[in-house]
Amino acid sequence: MSILVIRSAQLNAPAVPTPTSLGHLKIRGLNEKDLEIAAANPELHLTAEFARAAKGRGDLACGAFIGDQLIAYCWRSERSAPETNGFWIRISPPHCYAYKALTLPAFRGHGLMAAITTRLDAEYLQRGLSSRVSFVNSSNYASLRAGDKAGYETIGRILLLRWSQRYCHIRTKAVRKIGLDIYRPSSTDHTS
Repeated sequence: MSILVIRSAQLNAPAVPTPTSLGHLKIRGLNEKDLEIAAANPELHLTAEFARAAKGRGDLACGAFIGDQLIAYCWRSERSAPETNGFWIRISPPHCYAYKALTLPAFRGHGLMAAITTRLDAEYLQRGLSSRVSFVNSSNYASLRAGDKAGYETIGRILLLRWSQRYCHIRTKAVRKIGLDIYRPSSTDHTS
């Protein structure tokens, strides 16, 4: 059993300044070369297959760099995105889904995710969307704190029950209202 905390924030949140405590820090979108280099670094937990599939679905990623070293990143989707254990999250406008975020341990606590979030918000505002949604396992206190810094507020929960090859989920009313769903695609579903 998992309890997923669903969080949301308006995309028009005030701009977060780029942290200056880390020297020559750059916040920018991730290109193909960045993703190729990141896939070779096991600390970043990002595979080439994942990056190709996400880019192929139209998802965007933004990262924080010191020099050429990627030290933090986050992905966004307008439709569906993979999550853990074979599950996917589906979202629809006016929301985008923030997922697969990571800050290397040595760089945590500097506000990097808030700065990355601000950069991605600008892109999705231009696309006509108005809010970002994410989920965090209820026991992941570090991610809940990072979400607070990025302007997230808890809007509801999903109770995910798994047994053997089956699962069921219960969404709170607010989660159903925004159209967020969690599902496991069939072998013929190519989830676009």
